[in-house]
Amino acid sequence: PVHPSLQSKLIEARGAEGLAADVRAYGQWMRDEAWRRIGHLYPKATLPDGSKATVIAWLWARTVTCPNPACGIEMPLVRSWWLGKKKGKEAYVVPKVVSDPTHPSGLRVAFEIGHDPAGPRIEGTMSGRQGAVCVACDAAVSKDHIKSQGMSGEMGAVLMAVVAEGSRQRIYCAPTPEHEVAARVDRPLDVPNQELGFDPRNLWTPQYGLTRWSDLFTNRQLVALTTFSDLVLEARD
Repeated sequence: PVHPSLQSKLIEARGAEGLAADVRAYGQWMRDEAWRRIGHLYPKATLPDGSKATVIAWLWARTVTCPNPACGIEMPLVRSWWLGKKKGKEAYVVPKVVSDPTHPSGLRVAFEIGHDPAGPRIEGTMSGRQGAVCVACDAAVSKDHIKSQGMSGEMGAVLMAVVAEGSRQRIYCAPTPEHEVAARVDRPLDVPNQELGFDPRNLWTPQYGLTRWSDLFTNRQLVALTTFSDLVLEARD
């Protein structure tokens, strides 16, 4: 092994034991160094009992502006509100329209977590063939409108739920301002910016304005990926 902490160990390593030890040592160094640099972007979740838990996923939804002039809310595009259907542990997202003067429409969609075994009131807002339905005014929204919003760069995203690590189970939490703010980071400069292949016969992302590889990731994901990529080179040095 070549890692400095292993120089006095495994002197008579057999087979790939030295290599395996180096992989573990440098992998741990990369993990620790990445956490030092960007760990603040990944806050823990606060559970209902006040305790903290590690987040294992943030669940987002794409949004477009409702075309109904009397509404104009940023409507989420969601195929299903379900988070988990295991009997006795049912969980799903509950969308609620609330007042918010910071939004152009004066309204926004907030999210809570429901646990009624009967499940959500509606299955979702997005249909594969017919487009979507606004969760606020029930207006029908065509796929052409959604694609137009995407191509013009007006498609947004909203945090719907936070998934925390529990004791042999997942714990679903409603989004908080802390977690929303943590994800608001600038896009790195050095990202995979090659154009995606476009085939109008294929149900692929360029039709929705996501034309480059980097468009398939959130800014926070790009920060994490580029951080790990940089650490590979630093580990080699």
